[in-house]
Amino acid sequence: MKLRGCREGFCRLLLVAALGTWCSCSAAEALSAEVSILLDEAVTAEIKGSDEAGEEQEVENGDDAKNEASAAPSQKPTIIIRANLVLDLLCENGVWSKQAWYWETVSSGNCRNRCEVKNISWDGTVLRFAVTRTSKMGNASEFTLDLRATSPTELVGTYRGNVDGAACEGKASGKIWPFGKLAFEPIKPGEHPRLLLRASQLPALRQKAKTRQGVEMIKALEKEAASKDSRSQADVAAGLLYQITEDPAWGEKAVAALESGNPNPFTYDLVYDRCSPELRKRIAAKFCNAGDLTGKNSTPWSNWTNTVTPKPLLNVLACYKDPEAPNSEEALQNPLRMLQVAFNYGFGDHGWNTEGDSYSLYSLGAMLPAARAYYHCFGRHIGRHGGDGWVALHYMAKTILPDAGEPIVPDIGVGSEGHGVKIGHLAVAFDLAPKELQPALLWYWERSTRPDSPEQKNKGRFNPGRYGAPVYVFLSYPLDMKPRPPAEVMPKAIVDAQKGGFIFRNKWEGDDDIVAAFILKTKAPSGAWTTAEAGTYRIIGFGKQWAVQGKLGLPLGVKDAEPHKYAGRGANANKSGEWRFENIVWLPDTGVPGQMIGGYQSVSSTHGLGGNPTHIWEASDGSAATVTAQMDWLYRQSNYLEKPIRFGGGVERFPYGTKTDSIGNIILATSKDLGIRATRSFASDMSGKCGASGLFVVVDQFHGAEKFPKQWQFHAPAGKPKDGKEKWPQNDQSWYYQEPVPDPSTWDGRAKIEIKGRQFIVSYEGTDANLVGTVVAPKDAKLEHESYFQRTVGVDRKSIRSWFPTIINRIKVTGGEDFFVVMTLQKGPTPEVKVQGEGLNATVTIGEQTITYKDQKVLFGK
Repeated sequence: MKLRGCREGFCRLLLVAALGTWCSCSAAEALSAEVSILLDEAVTAEIKGSDEAGEEQEVENGDDAKNEASAAPSQKPTIIIRANLVLDLLCENGVWSKQAWYWETVSSGNCRNRCEVKNISWDGTVLRFAVTRTSKMGNASEFTLDLRATSPTELVGTYRGNVDGAACEGKASGKIWPFGKLAFEPIKPGEHPRLLLRASQLPALRQKAKTRQGVEMIKALEKEAASKDSRSQADVAAGLLYQITEDPAWGEKAVAALESGNPNPFTYDLVYDRCSPELRKRIAAKFCNAGDLTGKNSTPWSNWTNTVTPKPLLNVLACYKDPEAPNSEEALQNPLRMLQVAFNYGFGDHGWNTEGDSYSLYSLGAMLPAARAYYHCFGRHIGRHGGDGWVALHYMAKTILPDAGEPIVPDIGVGSEGHGVKIGHLAVAFDLAPKELQPALLWYWERSTRPDSPEQKNKGRFNPGRYGAPVYVFLSYPLDMKPRPPAEVMPKAIVDAQKGGFIFRNKWEGDDDIVAAFILKTKAPSGAWTTAEAGTYRIIGFGKQWAVQGKLGLPLGVKDAEPHKYAGRGANANKSGEWRFENIVWLPDTGVPGQMIGGYQSVSSTHGLGGNPTHIWEASDGSAATVTAQMDWLYRQSNYLEKPIRFGGGVERFPYGTKTDSIGNIILATSKDLGIRATRSFASDMSGKCGASGLFVVVDQFHGAEKFPKQWQFHAPAGKPKDGKEKWPQNDQSWYYQEPVPDPSTWDGRAKIEIKGRQFIVSYEGTDANLVGTVVAPKDAKLEHESYFQRTVGVDRKSIRSWFPTIINRIKVTGGEDFFVVMTLQKGPTPEVKVQGEGLNATVTIGEQTITYKDQKVLFGK
């Protein structure tokens, strides 16, 4: 990649945690914080026209192939796109890092480059500094920044400088992220154990092992230590048993494992004192010289990366600052940087993740142990906003544990069928959660491990399987803590400001629980797998799913699978989600919103692309809440080209506005502004004032979109065949086609939909629960029930005959400019809905609750 200039768009610099040598600062300020700064200017980047295998890329535009790219067949086309520049810095006790990280977001895997910080000063009000760097092409860049604090956490100012010789200047703004109080004293050289536990914790753990529950846990550890399963933690269990029982036989067993194969950092840490000097040197050298272990994908917030990079971080932490590892401080830099970036940008401050539930839980199996080890070593969360401490709480908050049967979870993200947190993840993450909320996690833990629960099927209470290794259960399960129902300590409305994720629920009791999730995908980073969910919502309750993701998909490359095996999934298993299968307002004539915004398109703005919340309100008792978000980014023209651009045998599809220059370079416009300005307001009231258990309000307001027909959508579960014998017609010659769902009356779990005037009713056989929606606006609304099977032929790097079956069961509302819809969820009779006035100015009364919309806000009460 080559940076070309600094003339349009914007350039982003974020000052975040970095380790290294230091610049002095007056001790009086004693600032300990991370600072993030945004610079309003752009860099552009070139990606040469060759794929990873070094093949020359080919531009293919079908019948219109007579383009400028073909005029120079001997030259490789180049993609020119806008990129951001990220710079990361740390101030610790008034001392600023002398080195800073930087990276260009077009190639986020290069987030581990470092540059020099000069002349930094901070007097508590004004921050001034300069940075210099040398690009890969050998060109020097310099910036001088001058910012002033407008609040204890906000900065505004300007910057001036050049990027590879191109002058640039502009406005700057920033945010200060103060560090909290250390939970532990940082480790000292030679101190062990340190990763799973600190030496100071050993006396209490040894006493714990002597209790009735502790004896049961020790038996589970002994069983794990004897396991031959490659997925087990046999040597770690042996090392922990050595520390707890002080039996040297367990230590010898663990040391033998270190000597015979690939050493485990946890094992090494636990039996450090039993390792010979030669073994320590050999293992430390291996741990600190592992090279670049980023896996198949170097994007720091990708699940691909985060199943690999935590291991080298654990390796270095196991020998950090030990006498056998003189280069450990430098070796720590890259793996620590990768995981910090993953938590800072991939995760939000309350546990939401860009990639959704399935992929997040997949990578958290590796990320959480590393985050926990870092926390034990340094007494501080690895992410600047402490989001790792909310991961387990986040999943608990949106999971309904019925009185019997499987947990019920909203389907969010790629490949999700509704994933709740596994007990193993909870055991690892327990120590990271805020202390005052841990009793609620313990309640969830115990309720999830009751004998009849799915989590405990064929398992002992303290041996919950692969991710819940007995090691973490023994360390984390508290015997001196009383569980408390989450309703006593947890808020009913949980807001993740970083990722625009909102969870609303009525209670934590069982079958009659209701959960609603509003999803904005705020600040979705490029390169992450994500589905098109910005602005959508999910509703579950009374043991059923009510509002779901409409698209059902098969993985890329699957051609002849039987769709009934996949039917009924709430979310798509492929990675190309589309807003037309979501609970949003779709503009079908323009295809806006179209497919997910990802890949190269999203590099231009890490503060856009999703919804940006502009108003958040919560009732004092948490029973009601409203959110308004600016949704302009969704309604830019960002459709993919109808005829793909082919590169080296694979296919990539790029956004609207693509053009070529005289030698065939592909120049990408990020997206096209159609002049549409949109807001979406979502409100939840579970106080019972309306006469229903749950009340939900969705208002969509548009400006500048009068010429575009609009389609408001609500997707209900499509279900799955009872006998699993349905076959779908094959038509490989068609790119896209639709047909009615074959005999849906035979399907299991399918929601029934009825249309009655301006109302739609969603219900299930065998239950008196139902969801009733009333369309307040538009005035001339037309409600339709769409039920059909759709097959779309997809494209991947191996085959262009892959296909995605989609089963639609949705309500479609058309006929106006803006939309105002209220929905009640209840058992038994439905409360009457009274409407006075028209459009967005209407007043809606349901029972004792009144709903109005004013100044782009949903308001409850008179």
